[in-house]
Amino acid sequence: MAKIEKYCAPGVYDPPGYSQGIKVTNAQTILFLAGQVSYEKDGTAKHKGDFKAQARECFACIKRLVEAAGGTVNNVVKLNTYILDVANRPAYREARTEVFGDHEPASTMVQISALASPDYLIEIEAIAVIWGAGRQGRPMQRRASSFWISSSARWVAVVRLCSCAVSTARLKRSTSQRPASDS
Repeated sequence: MAKIEKYCAPGVYDPPGYSQGIKVTNAQTILFLAGQVSYEKDGTAKHKGDFKAQARECFACIKRLVEAAGGTVNNVVKLNTYILDVANRPAYREARTEVFGDHEPASTMVQISALASPDYLIEIEAIAVIWGAGRQGRPMQRRASSFWISSSARWVAVVRLCSCAVSTARLKRSTSQRPASDS
């Protein structure tokens, strides 16, 4: 099972409201979500002029995307937020708390001069790490991780944990191609 934990090094400011970093170990699936905006079903801007409602809708879109992949908002490890006015930061935090609760992923906020539509006030990108379920909540099949390191450290071949099933033939072929020891 993947472990997701708040990460901060000694001597680096550990702020309230977000994490400087998130450490992920033993992950199976990583989602890189495009910037989410508040939009209607036809693609036009939703909640025109209402920053907090747009922020809430962006977080709700992220939540739906992560849940569709078998995760929860607690699987979100990084947010990049683009806003037109940094004075809206308190409303942003309120909207995030409404959807994410007390989960505080690593976050970056940047004030910019414009977004794709003049009606958008905020756009949020996200990265999520999900384990234990594949698409549509189906269990994932796992292949064991393995590695070989030569005694002279001239090569390293790493077979990473894979979220897809591997046929016996492919597994046999990969083990038969293992380099001979150079010691």
